[in-house]
Amino acid sequence: MKRKGFTLIELLVVITIIAMLIAILLPALFGAMELARRVACANNLSQIGKACQAYAAGFKQKWPDVLPDSGTAVPAWAGIGVTRDATTGADIPATTVINSNTANFWLLVRTGMAENPDVFVCPSQSSHSGDKSVSDYTTVRDFWKPENVSYSYQNVAGLYKLSSAAPPGLAVAADVNPQRFDQSTAVATYASATVNYETPGWGVIATPGTTKWKLNSPNHRFKGQNVLYLDGHVDFTNNPYCGVMYDNIWTKATTTAVNPLPTDTGATLTGKLEAGAATASYNDTTGLAGTTVLDVSARNDSFLVP
Repeated sequence: MKRKGFTLIELLVVITIIAMLIAILLPALFGAMELARRVACANNLSQIGKACQAYAAGFKQKWPDVLPDSGTAVPAWAGIGVTRDATTGADIPATTVINSNTANFWLLVRTGMAENPDVFVCPSQSSHSGDKSVSDYTTVRDFWKPENVSYSYQNVAGLYKLSSAAPPGLAVAADVNPQRFDQSTAVATYASATVNYETPGWGVIATPGTTKWKLNSPNHRFKGQNVLYLDGHVDFTNNPYCGVMYDNIWTKATTTAVNPLPTDTGATLTGKLEAGAATASYNDTTGLAGTTVLDVSARNDSFLVP
């Protein structure tokens, strides 16, 4: 007599096999999707680099810089959207001083060097989206909200001025700095697990408030960040010590031994040290805002903010 169907055991075996295949394939699928987003993110930064170079070509090789020129005095730079009305998104009268380094990115949109604001959003940041609050980009001077910009740019405040004459290997933009104010929740969640860094030997995360500057960008789940260099190329790095002379791209170099680079990097620093949040707040304009004369000059120090 022929059987007309599967037995219960056979069905359970098939279901088990399917479940196992899903468990094996899903991580690979999600990994492939993140890799695709990472590539798209790198393309965004590449476009930003080309836009900056095009801008510099028309402005005596100076890269975007709209922060008020106060000589060696340093204007505020850590805010985002302070020149925009919090409710309507409209620009507040031009007498409002620009106090955000991200306004330098918006300058590329205003001048047409960047096609639209979407290029400043990392595809891996699911909570971020392009600034659609205005149709005429020339009517405002900055992004409306923090979630409209996923990248950090070289601080051009005070002694930090950026031009095409800087070293080709200078990191000038990257995925968002983990110290930025709106990333604190993601950083605290990641650090609370007390997990190891992605690269063996970089240490273990301790208190988030004092070690945020050691982290990779939150954009790609702290696994690393895409970094744009002055010569236009973009690399994905698995640690923040990827600038000139193993410079930490999130911090300002100081003349005081606040927090030397970890010895496991094998770097020879000749006095170049990095300031950390343990002694100075990230957005404290008297601490990390570029006022100190640098050992190797601001030309060589990446300080990507906010």
